[in-house]
Amino acid sequence: MGLRFDEFEIGRTYLSARRTIREADVEQFAALSGDYNPLHVDELYIKENTNYRQCIAHGALTFAISTGFSFQDGLVAGTTLAFLGVDELRWKHVIYPGDTIRMQTTVLEKKESKDPSRGIVTFQRDIINQDGTVCMTYRAVLMIKR
Repeated sequence: MGLRFDEFEIGRTYLSARRTIREADVEQFAALSGDYNPLHVDELYIKENTNYRQCIAHGALTFAISTGFSFQDGLVAGTTLAFLGVDELRWKHVIYPGDTIRMQTTVLEKKESKDPSRGIVTFQRDIINQDGTVCMTYRAVLMIKR
């Protein structure tokens, strides 16, 4: 069971487990989403038109994996009542197949709700690669059980 509203401390940081992004992840996400942008699936396009060393992972794939990190680390598993939104979503660095990423979560804000059985927590989420580079960042707003 994840943490409840009252157990979160503003400023506290949590680190998820790691996950290596594979070519199969990118291929499956392209098939699932229908996003066959050549940046993700066409090595010749990459060589002829970009400075990337290979195809890159979808930004939306990275975001989707981050939601999995949030559940897998147990921080809010079983205590989340609603995912209310995302603010300031930014991609800062590409992720290549072969990169290993993890998520750093920091509690930014807590708000009481009208219903005393729940509260609103805002988290800063940073996806960091194996070199310590922040690749994606956003704020997630969740309704959490009290």
